[in-house]
Amino acid sequence: MKKTSLFIAVIMLISFVLPVSAADDKMANALKTVKERIEIPAECTEFSSRTEVSDGKPSYYFTWTTKNDSDTFREVNVNITGTYLIDNYYTYGSDENRETRIYYANKKIPQVSRDTALENAKAFFEKANPAICGEFDFAEAETDLYGNSYNISVNRKANGIKVDNYVSFNVDAVSGKVTSFYMNYTENAAFPSAEGVIGEEKAESIFRGGALQKIYYDFNDGEMAQIVWQAAGFDMIDAFSGEKFDYSESINENSARAAGKNAAATDSAEEVIFTEEEIKELDAVAGLITFDEAEKMLRGISEFDLSGTEVNSARVYKQGERYVISLDFEGDDKWCDASINAKTGQLLNYWGYNNKYENTETGFDDDFIKKYCKDFLSRTKVKDNSYRVRVENGIEYPFDTIHCEKDKKTGKVTSFSLYFDEQKEFEMPEGLADESAIYDALYESVKPELCYVLGDKTEAKLIYELDTSGIGFIDAQTKKLLGYDGKETAEPISAREYAYTDISGHFAEEAINALAAIDVGFPETEFKPNDIITQKEYMALLSQCVYDYVIFAKGAVDYDKTAGYFMQRNNISEDEIDADAPLTRETALKYLFDSGVEEFAHAAKIEGIFKTGFYDEGDIDPTMLGHVAIAKGLHIINGSPDGNFYPKANVTRGEAAVMIYNYLK
Repeated sequence: MKKTSLFIAVIMLISFVLPVSAADDKMANALKTVKERIEIPAECTEFSSRTEVSDGKPSYYFTWTTKNDSDTFREVNVNITGTYLIDNYYTYGSDENRETRIYYANKKIPQVSRDTALENAKAFFEKANPAICGEFDFAEAETDLYGNSYNISVNRKANGIKVDNYVSFNVDAVSGKVTSFYMNYTENAAFPSAEGVIGEEKAESIFRGGALQKIYYDFNDGEMAQIVWQAAGFDMIDAFSGEKFDYSESINENSARAAGKNAAATDSAEEVIFTEEEIKELDAVAGLITFDEAEKMLRGISEFDLSGTEVNSARVYKQGERYVISLDFEGDDKWCDASINAKTGQLLNYWGYNNKYENTETGFDDDFIKKYCKDFLSRTKVKDNSYRVRVENGIEYPFDTIHCEKDKKTGKVTSFSLYFDEQKEFEMPEGLADESAIYDALYESVKPELCYVLGDKTEAKLIYELDTSGIGFIDAQTKKLLGYDGKETAEPISAREYAYTDISGHFAEEAINALAAIDVGFPETEFKPNDIITQKEYMALLSQCVYDYVIFAKGAVDYDKTAGYFMQRNNISEDEIDADAPLTRETALKYLFDSGVEEFAHAAKIEGIFKTGFYDEGDIDPTMLGHVAIAKGLHIINGSPDGNFYPKANVTRGEAAVMIYNYLK
């Protein structure tokens, strides 16, 4: 059934007496429910509402704000369904804690712990939706600190199995208050028993039959394409039959369609417009096709709907190594855009619209491709009955595609795109790991998981899911897991949980644990607080604080790459550092400020105005005196009991943690 929505805008004061009718009774009850479950600030005296009806089911959207002439501004928004489930809430406005806000690009130690944030989120949800709170598994919640708030995600469970319903929260890391939550929840869902499902081992063997595909991938535009394995979209199977399960029948079609349109968009990127005189010169020298010739060629394609149109505009431009002619056609009830290779006449793109045939059904037209793209047929194959993809050495190259759709009623082509990089080189498929070894590498990190899928239905489907979302590719030779940039997979910061066995009773224990709580630390089980820290290890800690970035490879930090990233972000040249050398106290403060608050970094570099009060001030590098003075003033450091700073002394890992902790406080 086609969904319809009815929007009713109502503006009123809270004290307004609601009319008594069936619809308004429901709205009044919804409003009453919200006010019983959600705390509305007293200063938010302005009220507005909106009602949406979809498939006969109402939803109510309530907004409270302060008056326009108020000194401070605050807004509260709450959505509630006709069955009185609150599925969306957010509030924002001026805040007395604004000066202590935590910014994503510069972490601060939160005043509220993760556990407290989760407890507050659960308490909020229990009050907001008491009837269904027990269906969500808060014990398995994912909690991450981003910027000034904790992001908390909680999955729904049924029969002990994860459901594709969830609730997410933002909890302020300073006040501990829930600032927003969103719930995805299917009402009246039926969940079949898991009795009789195939085992994980069987599911794993089925996924081996097609969860991955070998492709060429171009990580660095203009360089040779690399052979990798990629998830093939085959990531769900029926938990009982083992058959492939499509979460959405339209996914493949839409992806193919997007691929064709993306290729079309790429063709017109980075265009260089030529003047008429330049075009004449190019025509004479290089023999480019003229506009008239291009128009004649395009009108000669009977599958295009160009009758009754005139050329509205024409241009020629250089795209990559080729010249392209593009013509726009326009008529009373239609408009079209087409482009061809200005030297060979090869059709590149076409898009047409006729308002006489709105909402008509279209479909893939391979016959048109065979007719007008003969030179490319031997190097392409039909994919998902939606488009053609390039194939080299028996391996797909998804960047090069041919796509064509026609109107099933009129037979006219509605869109066409050809993107084929003739200059691209491909590495030879030699020394590749066998498919079984690739799957073994994958299953070291990912296992099939049993879960319920609802989608838009109320009858849940029990499936096995192979979640490869954290993995972009697998190197076909080395079997290493790669990110989408082609580099060895970096472990997401949100996935790290730092815990150490050697810090109990150490003077830096509080600082180390506080940093671990905001995902700053070392991945090993020992922090080694008394060991001297190297410059690159210190940069790795700072990189996590300031940029939320560190490069991991199979559980180990790649300190060299992380230090390189840190140096690049802070304009530090290689001759300024010795990455493997011990970190000194004065250098630690320089890196700390240069990567942190910009105002401090600039001020610290002013010479001749700073005094530290340390007895050994004369030993401090003059270019770092400001860093030391500011650090002392902010109580990041205190110096030694004897009144000295010892600027050239090496810093231990524990001391480094305390410096960073004091700075972030």
